[in-house]
Amino acid sequence: MLNRRKQYETDHTQSFRNDQILLRFGATPSLRGRFTEAAAAIAVEIGQFTRFEHVFALNSEDIVEMIDAHQLNCGVVSAANVEDHKATLSIRHLFYDRIIWAVPKSVPPEQVFDALCNPAHTSNTNHALDRHVEVTAAVPWGNRTQAWYRNNLPSSAPFFRSSTHQVAIDIVAAGLATCHCPSSLLPNLTNQTMNRLRFYDLELIGRDAVLIMPRHLTSLRPFQEFQSRLCSYVDQSINCPASTLHFEKLPVPTELMPEIAM
Repeated sequence: MLNRRKQYETDHTQSFRNDQILLRFGATPSLRGRFTEAAAAIAVEIGQFTRFEHVFALNSEDIVEMIDAHQLNCGVVSAANVEDHKATLSIRHLFYDRIIWAVPKSVPPEQVFDALCNPAHTSNTNHALDRHVEVTAAVPWGNRTQAWYRNNLPSSAPFFRSSTHQVAIDIVAAGLATCHCPSSLLPNLTNQTMNRLRFYDLELIGRDAVLIMPRHLTSLRPFQEFQSRLCSYVDQSINCPASTLHFEKLPVPTELMPEIAM
């Protein structure tokens, strides 16, 4: 009983002492591979935080709501989700995250080009180009994705629905469909999954990833230093020209580029 009481006192002191500085960091699953290790390492190196908590949310909107509710004190989100919060949040741009088209490697490139060059052609075969994955979580480019499939692959139906881009990629890797996903997801994928996919840079649309935290926290040295160091990490490791992602990227037919850029 005495040992248990001592443990309870220790836990209470660590959780509720007056000088504690908790860093609650939020990110979506697609951004996990970019920031988890760096954010955790920076929190340790600063040395003034008493605890680091990493919280997932399905989309950027949920992270912004959790910051408003004081459940998080910083996070990485899409810039489109913070337009109405500029007065209360400190917003630092991190990088531009382009959207790519994931296709099973089992589908020959010639078949992909033929489908894109003949969008009015209705396929009689039951292959991956006839289906795509619709992500149910709110994403800024959701309407553009629907328009792209409608204009370029009208025979493709949203047969699958998933809550995350990771699940969508898993379905595509199984050779069952295609999907659009952010390029920031790729560092999270295993080599086994990557080897079963081709990625097409459609120059369709992208998102600006930003680091946000309540403005008043930037007056506290640990939070201000965390913000600056994480932004520096992004500049050196993600925005650096030498750090381009190494994956197979095939262009779509040039005659389609004006339609895709619309």
